[in-house]
Amino acid sequence: MRCLYCDQKDTVPVTWTSLLRPVERKVLCDECADQFTLLTGPRCEGCSRMLEGLPQKTCADCQAWNQCVNGENSLSWNFSIFAYNEWMKQYFARYKYRGDYELSLYFRPFIKKILITMEYDILTPIPTSQQRLYERGFNQVEGLVDGLNYTDLLFKWPDEKQSKKSKQERMKKKNPFEFKNTFVVADKNIVLVDDLYTTGTTVRQAASILRAAGAGDIASLTLIRG
Repeated sequence: MRCLYCDQKDTVPVTWTSLLRPVERKVLCDECADQFTLLTGPRCEGCSRMLEGLPQKTCADCQAWNQCVNGENSLSWNFSIFAYNEWMKQYFARYKYRGDYELSLYFRPFIKKILITMEYDILTPIPTSQQRLYERGFNQVEGLVDGLNYTDLLFKWPDEKQSKKSKQERMKKKNPFEFKNTFVVADKNIVLVDDLYTTGTTVRQAASILRAAGAGDIASLTLIRG
């Protein structure tokens, strides 16, 4: 096979086991795959932030969110898989902004593995606006769950790019999401999927819209913890 990222040819040894039992398709060479950092060890119970041995179970940001009112913290918890290291920034930029859709193939088994451990009724990806969809040609979050059973519950109005906003501006931004009334979510447990968790504003705004529509427990699964 050739690595999807560096195009290096990676030889997979042929054994009796590989001949008799199909193995999961390898899409990256070991050198590229080894540069990702999986989140391990003690984490914040609310957002998956690494606590680095600190005694508290909830980080300061989540403690602040927990004090919010009027449905601003409708999200029960978030689980993230990878750290946002320099390699991830480069890899994901090529996927998200330069349209290399096949790069999502590496992430899908990780997403699927975590989802198996979660109890939910509906899986829904965070949508992108029509403007961003036109610019990129695809929704990068839908790429992460391609092949899984998911439902598009939300519509997103055009909004300024998150990368141009400060942390405070992101947390105070107007809710850009709207519920698609063709779906019934009353008392349904929902998992939101997004690519990157930074302040948690995006998934919480999406959760607040779903909670207003009558949804039950709402959690999120994000690929990266910034």
